[in-house]
Amino acid sequence: MIYVSEVSHREGAGALFFGGGLYQCIGAVEHTPEALVGRGSAGAHYERASLTNPPLGVIDFYGRLDFGSGTEVKSGDTVIVCTRPQAFVTRAFIVPVRGIQSASPEVLGVWDVAGFPARGAPSHCRTVC
Repeated sequence: MIYVSEVSHREGAGALFFGGGLYQCIGAVEHTPEALVGRGSAGAHYERASLTNPPLGVIDFYGRLDFGSGTEVKSGDTVIVCTRPQAFVTRAFIVPVRGIQSASPEVLGVWDVAGFPARGAPSHCRTVC
């Protein structure tokens, strides 16, 4: 499962992105949490960033990204995280996609966090770019 968000703002050598429902599955899976961050259309360059705990007091409303030097990440850049979200508290649409490994992915639908078809889902949530 992927969690798609965007950079909220830079903070020192890192950045914060909009979270909500992010959950580190501590002890269940051995992995180093990372994210891809970038902008642009197909073929665009995305940078790897370490996903670390946000500063105290921000709960899960933000995720924190740490970069190496020379990163040009900006507010509004896309963030793609492979982590375990708590879907019922994401305050986001749930959009399952079939065939992401192929050249023709297909959106299977758009649901709200309660599992009902989403009303008022933005049109860009109904297709895959």
